[in-house]
Amino acid sequence: MKVGFDLHGVLDTYPEKIKPMIEMLRLTGHQVCIVSGPAIPEIIRQLDKIDMNSMIKYSVVDYLSMEGTEFTWDEKGTPWCDEETWWDSKARMCKHYGIDYLVDDSLKYKPAFELIDAKFIHISEII
Repeated sequence: MKVGFDLHGVLDTYPEKIKPMIEMLRLTGHQVCIVSGPAIPEIIRQLDKIDMNSMIKYSVVDYLSMEGTEFTWDEKGTPWCDEETWWDSKARMCKHYGIDYLVDDSLKYKPAFELIDAKFIHISEII
């Protein structure tokens, strides 16, 4: 089984509660990964802050760029694309990368999971 965790609102908000879950998953032979919005270098920088940088990392921005999605960037360096593409992205990524479960804090991602085999788990279900 492969389980993905979002960075913002999950790992960065509940690191001390999520770390034991990740360790248990790993000890029982499961893969754990990060599925988050920023480009990989930014994900790495943010994971370093919470000492959780040892997992496979998947970036929404990098994935959508690979698909040819065009972004605009605001003054803070935040990427923007159309909402439907963004909110469907994590379900498509789970299908593409073989992720069975995704733990996230944003329910806007959930509807797209109804079209694939992967399961969306809202952080409130496990915290």
